[in-house]
Amino acid sequence: MSDHPSLMLSSFARKPDWSHYHHQQQQKEHAKRSQHAPPARAAARQLRTRPTRAKKAAGSAAAGAATVAARAATFGSWLALAFAPGGAEALSGEVAQGATAVAIQAHRVLLDTQQDQRENEQHEAREQQVTAQATVHRNVQIYHPGHAAVHVTRLHRYDHSGIEAMMEEEARWMRGDVSSPSDRSNSNNINSNSNNNDDRDSAAATIDASGDLVLGSDHAPDQKEAKPGFLQLGSQQVAGLLEHQQKALVQLSEKEVTSQLSRPRRHQRLVDYRTRQKTVPKDKPAVTRLDSLDSQYVGPIGVGTVTYPANCKTAEGQSLIFLDSTEEEIRANKSSSNESTCHIVNQAKIWVVFDTGSTNLWVSSDLCQSGPCSRLGRARYDHLQSSTFADPAHGVYLNIEFGTGKISGPQGVDDFHVGPFTVYKQTFGMIEVQEGKVFDEVPFEGILGLAFPKMSANGARALFDNIIEQKALENNEFAFYFSLDNPSANAILWGGVDKNFYDGPIEYFHVDDPYYWSTNLKSFSIGDKEYLGDGSSGLLQVEDYEPPVRQPKAIVDTGTTFFTAEGDLFDKVMDRLPAALCRDVTETSHPPITFRLQRVDGEPRDFTLTHDQYMTQQGDGSWSDTCSPAFMRINIPKQHGPAMVLGEVFLRHFFAVFDRGTKSHPEDVANARLGFAKAKHGLAVNQHLRALTPNQPSFQISKGTDEATGISPDGPDE
Repeated sequence: MSDHPSLMLSSFARKPDWSHYHHQQQQKEHAKRSQHAPPARAAARQLRTRPTRAKKAAGSAAAGAATVAARAATFGSWLALAFAPGGAEALSGEVAQGATAVAIQAHRVLLDTQQDQRENEQHEAREQQVTAQATVHRNVQIYHPGHAAVHVTRLHRYDHSGIEAMMEEEARWMRGDVSSPSDRSNSNNINSNSNNNDDRDSAAATIDASGDLVLGSDHAPDQKEAKPGFLQLGSQQVAGLLEHQQKALVQLSEKEVTSQLSRPRRHQRLVDYRTRQKTVPKDKPAVTRLDSLDSQYVGPIGVGTVTYPANCKTAEGQSLIFLDSTEEEIRANKSSSNESTCHIVNQAKIWVVFDTGSTNLWVSSDLCQSGPCSRLGRARYDHLQSSTFADPAHGVYLNIEFGTGKISGPQGVDDFHVGPFTVYKQTFGMIEVQEGKVFDEVPFEGILGLAFPKMSANGARALFDNIIEQKALENNEFAFYFSLDNPSANAILWGGVDKNFYDGPIEYFHVDDPYYWSTNLKSFSIGDKEYLGDGSSGLLQVEDYEPPVRQPKAIVDTGTTFFTAEGDLFDKVMDRLPAALCRDVTETSHPPITFRLQRVDGEPRDFTLTHDQYMTQQGDGSWSDTCSPAFMRINIPKQHGPAMVLGEVFLRHFFAVFDRGTKSHPEDVANARLGFAKAKHGLAVNQHLRALTPNQPSFQISKGTDEATGISPDGPDE
């Protein structure tokens, strides 16, 4: 810095330019905020933390003006001193002190400027972040646009009530009787009551002076109580659930006694066999749980390709029309002109379990020579007959263990047909060995997993991943509709939805862990108490509640029937919602349960079920039966938990969309999402489903008889 007074004065005079700079920056910031105004709440939140720039600018300007005035006065005194006797020496001392003061002041100004700049940059970054979030929320698709499904596959729910019960319901459906068992039961009760009323003396009823109906002494009240309307499940399922819960309570009691006696906690490692079966080991792929507790939703898919009739002759290069049928189905329809015309048809139509909790694709094949898969009447895919079969380039022999059995077999490659679309060159497992009682009981011939690529065994591409890559669907999504109590009135919708199955808009929820179909579970509450979550529900929490280390998840799984809870949470649920006589179950004793999920735009959404929707009933349907909550203790692998499973019980009440969120890249799972809306139920919905699937064969019709022996599906006569 120069010692010349005039240069010093000019440097002082530049000080007010800092306030002008602040003023310009303030105007620029104001212009930016006007162009990119964040949402009201976010803006208010940000503005509360922002420094008051007008005050700072005003303070800087005032300080600058005061400094200039002070320096001007100092300069005047220096001029007077310079012309006084002996003033030269005094003036040099004054100038040196002034230079030091100016340097200190300049340094302070620089520091203030740098601090202001940092604050400006931080504030800009905060505002840009808020604006970006607001833009994302404005651009994110919150609701399903409502595009129609390309194809609907009707599914049958097998609840372990027996093959006969399943066949009876299928026969009713095919005859056009789409009423639910509960509707038929209520109708019988009404008819019974009506007949009883006809036998009564109508004169026994009189009208009193107030106009009220008064019954005579010989007109006794109807002794037939209305049946309770709790959750309807198979009797074996309910019995298995009660056994599971009782075992869990016994184990809890054992743990408490062991702890009190200060003995080694050996009982803590005791877990129900069902829990071990449900837990997916880290080094093994997830599989469908097949046992007497879970329902299986089964429907037909086509496998392989053959020309029909067998002696059909085609010219080279001639294209043939594909029919979603089999040779057996065409022969059954003798009047059809298709019997004499060359077509391409499925080599086999296999009834598979549709499961969102796995990625397995298994098909019962001609390789099976013993066990349930070899029984007469059960359909099998014949790879030797399919013109499109191929061996995989790097095939392996697969072994998958279930809780009560296992299946194994080599991999194969062939075309799969679902309604009007085809999935080409799909790798799948050909069932060669079936072991376990479960396969005797469950009438299925394959498994179709619909989970994410990470779960795939040996890296084999899952069927829906090939649907995405081959662009078989315009919209890579599928949806499930589950009936409340009609085992024949369920469906999977491919590539879209149908508004006849749900009420209101379908709201989207982001898939946060694309291994399972899972989304953030903000909280789980029973009545006015929160038992799991981050406290966002605002409900009174239990005294010993500790927030989980990781964000809880809600896993949506069609292969699980009940709600699930882990460890201590299950114990707390059972303590708050104990099994009781159905007549004693009230909204007070068993209040509503609420799952709070986070919508794609960050807004919370509550899904609430009342006691008649989550309490199962064991017995003959009377008020003296035992009712128990539809909860099981299931431990989710730690890397994917903590989590609760929303299974079939949840999906009976909420129509669900599973959207992969990508157009052509199966590995791109960042935008995967779930959609939920309240499901519709009733006779009209069932009639609509039947109208959508008029040509779909029933489970019984597709079985036929063994061609070689003519033996029926029920086996040979003894």
